[in-house]
Amino acid sequence: MNRTRGEWEAIETPSNDTSYAISCPGYDVDIAYIARYDINPPEVRANAHLIAAAPQMYEWIAKVASQDFIVFPEDKRTAKETLAKVEESLRAP
Repeated sequence: MNRTRGEWEAIETPSNDTSYAISCPGYDVDIAYIARYDINPPEVRANAHLIAAAPQMYEWIAKVASQDFIVFPEDKRTAKETLAKVEESLRAP
């Protein structure tokens, strides 16, 4: 699968429209932009952080999927950390 490797982050852009850039340290260009059109600023923020968490979620899901439904304690810990990151991004500031 082709994708930008590394940990992504959501960075609020310095504009007045509540938009975010999804970027990855070490790359000179942003991966994506999330802009506010017909949704409120907290929802824009939550969406941006959820997208930024996608690589971590993908890696964990891929690992669990390859384990024939055996979930090891370390994977449960990773799952909890990943879900905490996602859930934190979904909370209003």
